[in-house]
Amino acid sequence: MHMLPDPIEMSKAVAGIRYHLHTLYLFTANDFATFAIPTTFFATFASLSGSPMTSNPSPSLIPTLLRVPLALSIIWTNLLLFNISNQRSPTPTEEDRINKPLRPLPSARLTSEDARLLRNLLIALGYGLYSCAALCIIAGPAHDITDQGLAWVAVVTGVMFVTQHICDIKDAEGDRLRGRMSAPIVLGDKRVQWSVALPILLSSAVCPWFFDLGEWSYFCTLGMGGVVAERTLC
Repeated sequence: MHMLPDPIEMSKAVAGIRYHLHTLYLFTANDFATFAIPTTFFATFASLSGSPMTSNPSPSLIPTLLRVPLALSIIWTNLLLFNISNQRSPTPTEEDRINKPLRPLPSARLTSEDARLLRNLLIALGYGLYSCAALCIIAGPAHDITDQGLAWVAVVTGVMFVTQHICDIKDAEGDRLRGRMSAPIVLGDKRVQWSVALPILLSSAVCPWFFDLGEWSYFCTLGMGGVVAERTLC
């Protein structure tokens, strides 16, 4: 005769699972809305656009949307691995001076300021790679990304690269305490804000030009880009 599980023990087990899942989420909390969600949206809309982006000329809505959770889970688990690796050591450069002195920072091949610029480039490339991966998943195994789709990924990667340093503004207080020479600390908030607002407006014109969608598309994208640029400056 099988005994029913103890409700109290079941409740404790569920609470434990929720606690650990929340812990994993906290590793990626700051990047989930700015990295995982945008790349998933990009891949979803690109896949649904059909032949310009993939080899599927007429994608079905429901099968496409059913593949979105898989794409998001793959993006999130890879982001989790990256964030855990990035966050696990409080003083990685000092440790590397002893353990791995040939790495670029401890060997003085790069300064920490140089590495931070390289970091922005790598984050932008990560957006492109994750977007490609998500698009392949959502489009389905029977379809490929077209040349125009790959070019569009490159455009989005470029947009991310020239605007990525806006994230340094929200981290300026902590960077200042740790002595990091991030863009807002070196240039000041206003210069950084302008250096993001202007590329946003430029990108808002380049993106509709890429697809040659007509004048109305410039009105839409420049309107939204103008709102984002204005909020960035304010």
